[in-house]
Amino acid sequence: MLAIVLPLAVVTLSVSAARVADLLAIRQDVAGFRDSAFRSIYAERYVRNLHVLVRASFDHLVGEGEGFEAVASAHANMADTLGRLRLFVHEAPSDDATVSELTLSTLTEWQKTQEQVDLYLQRAVAFAEDGDPGRARRLVTDELEVLLRSRIFSSIDLIAQREQELLEEHRVRVTRATGHWLARAVGVIDLREQLLPDVYEAILTERFARTATAEFKSFTYTVLEGRPLDASHGVAAGQAIAQLSKLQPEKGSDAAELAATYALVGDAYARTLALPAASLRDGGRSVVRRLGEVFEQSLLPRSNAIVRAHEQSIEREMARLDYFVHGILLLSIALAVIALLLGLGSPYLVSRLMVGPVVDLVETVSRFRAGNKDARPRVRANNELGLLAFSLKGLLDELQESNQKVHSLAFYDSRTGLPNRQFFQERLAGALVSAQLQGRTMALLTVSPDGLEQVKETLGPRAGDDLVFQVATRLHEMFRLTDIVSHPDLKEWDTHVSHLGGDEFTILLTKIREPADAAIAAQRILGKIGAPFDVEGQDIVVRPSVGIGVYPQNGGDADTLLRNSSAAMNEARKQGGSLYQFHSETMNIANSRRLQIQSRLSGAIERGDLALHYQPIHDAKQGHLTGAEQLLRWVDSELGPIGPDEFIPIAEQAGLISSIGRWVLSGACDQIRAWRDAGYAEIRMSVNVSASQLRDEDWVDSVATTLREKGVSSGCLELEITETTVIQDPAKTGVALTKLSDMGVGIALDDFGTGYSSLAHLRRLPICRVKIDRSFVSEISESEEGAALTGAIVGLAHNLQLGVVAEGVETHEQVNFLRSSGCDEIQGYLISRAVPAEEFERFLTREKPESPGGSS
Repeated sequence: MLAIVLPLAVVTLSVSAARVADLLAIRQDVAGFRDSAFRSIYAERYVRNLHVLVRASFDHLVGEGEGFEAVASAHANMADTLGRLRLFVHEAPSDDATVSELTLSTLTEWQKTQEQVDLYLQRAVAFAEDGDPGRARRLVTDELEVLLRSRIFSSIDLIAQREQELLEEHRVRVTRATGHWLARAVGVIDLREQLLPDVYEAILTERFARTATAEFKSFTYTVLEGRPLDASHGVAAGQAIAQLSKLQPEKGSDAAELAATYALVGDAYARTLALPAASLRDGGRSVVRRLGEVFEQSLLPRSNAIVRAHEQSIEREMARLDYFVHGILLLSIALAVIALLLGLGSPYLVSRLMVGPVVDLVETVSRFRAGNKDARPRVRANNELGLLAFSLKGLLDELQESNQKVHSLAFYDSRTGLPNRQFFQERLAGALVSAQLQGRTMALLTVSPDGLEQVKETLGPRAGDDLVFQVATRLHEMFRLTDIVSHPDLKEWDTHVSHLGGDEFTILLTKIREPADAAIAAQRILGKIGAPFDVEGQDIVVRPSVGIGVYPQNGGDADTLLRNSSAAMNEARKQGGSLYQFHSETMNIANSRRLQIQSRLSGAIERGDLALHYQPIHDAKQGHLTGAEQLLRWVDSELGPIGPDEFIPIAEQAGLISSIGRWVLSGACDQIRAWRDAGYAEIRMSVNVSASQLRDEDWVDSVATTLREKGVSSGCLELEITETTVIQDPAKTGVALTKLSDMGVGIALDDFGTGYSSLAHLRRLPICRVKIDRSFVSEISESEEGAALTGAIVGLAHNLQLGVVAEGVETHEQVNFLRSSGCDEIQGYLISRAVPAEEFERFLTREKPESPGGSS
């Protein structure tokens, strides 16, 4: 028996030991493959950032760009990229066949060159300040370019070529592992079909971004300095695009999008350089500026997004590959251990030297597989088993590190570094169980910084991502341990901050004493997030809305508590933001009523429940009728009277405001024509307009069509907008109002003084009249400050050649003050409430209009 078992054990041990050695070498190749890939990506990015730094400095010297802010940003990006590079660069023995051209000494040389670049730029700025801008620019375009070409640019292509060779060497070696039958059984990735394309697409996209940036810098020199354009201009970027397209024969959207944008840029290059020299000198700055916007807002953000997606994919696939190699290693080690057991004939030696240590190794592996990630072998013998135990410990350490990477990708948001929605839901469920068992109170805060979408639309997606990251950083710093300890009210709280996606964050407070404690946290959030953010050199202010759900009052399970917290946040947002809101039964009742109103409103026009009323507007001095404001009224057969302040916002949210608005406008024109046909003098009809109507591209045309079909002069119609309406989309709103004004339709700014940036709106928009909000008019008789403010508004409007209407006039004292201040028109309960058209005709039929002091 021994004669059979012993040779079999020796053969098994030999094969297993050889397999372990092979797999250890493959693990080194897996790490080498990853390091080579990221060296290529970050080396290309470093050189690209260096081009950006030089171009930003040149822009500053010629009075373009963002000045030192752009230079500082490029410096920061270079430092970050250099730091990332160092993580993947290792010095190796000179006889190692897999040595990269990019070594630690290379990075040190690049760092020294960067310091020299800084000195050149400082000298250039000094020349410019001394009145010699030409010398300053030549220092950048000539001497500095020569330095960079000799020290860095000449080596980058050699480095890229060597890294590509290393990738192929590592790929061949790692393929041996993925060719194992176990690899096919567990579905391990195919390098040629998944991982390698990800690597090359990331490298080629980064290379394209680098060469395109260098070409734009060269084009800038050509236009602004009259330099000859390099003969190789466009070749390198075109080659990168072509290679990227070959890698994506079926899913070529990335390459196609980059190629299309680059083609537009290249066409702009050619058309610009074809201009006469005089025209080029005159218009060169604007051309460079426009192309710079294309680079910063379209080309580079898209390429960055492509590379970032591939980087994350590479990390995930490498973690899976490494995990598989670990598994094969453990299997081979187990076979080697079994072979040793079979080969030892002495029960004593087996028991003393083998069984105990092997049991320890097996138990260690079992505990690790069972979830104890800290399980490690206890063998300390200075023999083969000790070496095996030491190797197993190292493998388990690396496997735990790989698991942590996979966990980070699965449970943390890549933009902010905070736990994502999946991690948050698991944490919330566990916290609820703990709170229930211990009888504790817990609070969930949902935070949304209003204004993020406007930042994305105005400054671009990259600025929006930057703002989200800054919000996340402030929230994280606000609730980290050192900050909590410094605030006695918060030191007992167990706090977790998560990012659920978009502009929604959550803060879980698991150890509060009472619901009022959550208000303390909410107040701090409002103060911290409400402070200005620096986004691309601009101060951006957002209005944070905080919703608070308390366990157990507002929900006993995770879904209910999160839903109620989000509902409270939405309620805070509807009230204008910059405040916090607890969830309550009142909100539930309000939500139920909102759904009822929305359901009934959809058929209100067909049922004839909506009605149009008219409130007269009088001349402030002479007292005669000058106009009427049309107001919408709704008396529902089931819900009763519902005010516009309640149903208009619901109509906007439900998408019903467009049809209601067209019905209101048509009714206004019908009434104007009816009064005219009855022989009454024409008066101005004011109709309120919502933000969504102005954003509707067809709405302006529908106004013109309605006026034409109804036979009503455009001068009889005046549209009232609020400042809140204007700020939601200033560009589109301005275009719509200008078209309406050109048609002869009057534009009035309602609730003046209660919105934002009033003076800017008065100056830019085609407004002919402002309406002083009733809150100012009511203070005329209550305080000297209120009267002074109202008088100032009247004076400001008149200085801008605008008419003034005072709303909410209820007393003769208010009328007398408004007359003395020069206010043009008044409306309010002193004259009349809004009444149906039949009752309004009494104002039209009076031969002598009733003065504001008369009865009504």
